[in-house]
Amino acid sequence: MFVLVERAKLKKMERRIMAKIDEYIASQTASMEALGTAIGGLAADIATLSGKVTDLQTVLSEGVMTEAQEAAMKAVTDQLAAVAATASALDAQTPPNAPVEPPPPVEPTA
Repeated sequence: MFVLVERAKLKKMERRIMAKIDEYIASQTASMEALGTAIGGLAADIATLSGKVTDLQTVLSEGVMTEAQEAAMKAVTDQLAAVAATASALDAQTPPNAPVEPPPPVEPTA
């Protein structure tokens, strides 16, 4: 009878552990999807900035900047700061690394 009780306890513990593993996998999947979306947005921001930098290089090669050009330069600088903040937020969103080695199996107690 004792063995049956211990086996039932082990099965219950196994179900709890497997449920926690499923929760962890689901949370990591959600995090990876969020990161994928954020990285896609960041890539688009970088492409936009690259175009603006090219436009500003053309303006700067022409000589003196107008007020509109100075405003455009400020807008690019502000957008670059926003992209940097987004990159920092992505870094903060990255989950910690999972353990490399699984924990040792639980030995039943007699």
